[in-house]
Amino acid sequence: MELQKADRDQAVTLGRNLYGIWRQLRYNRLSERDLSANKLLRNSAVAMDRAGTDPEVAGKAMVILLCKLYGYESSCAQNLSAEIVSNMDDVPAEVREILSGSTA
Repeated sequence: MELQKADRDQAVTLGRNLYGIWRQLRYNRLSERDLSANKLLRNSAVAMDRAGTDPEVAGKAMVILLCKLYGYESSCAQNLSAEIVSNMDDVPAEVREILSGSTA
């Protein structure tokens, strides 16, 4: 999905789906190319799930993390980031650090 052409609701739905999938996903073996996705998406989703992060906030965070994973600059992700700023206390510290950092 091209985030530049997506409306906010589509991006939020994408985030909810990412959160739902990645927080339950289990890896038996990881290839080298899976390590970044595992760190950014799966570990973050599991941490937010364990911390009881509001799924709406977690979904928005997942879109931001997906953009970070692929180095994708998106005004949609920037808007979602601005929306979750007031709810960052609900996000585990390790995920907040990734969200606020400039590198994946």
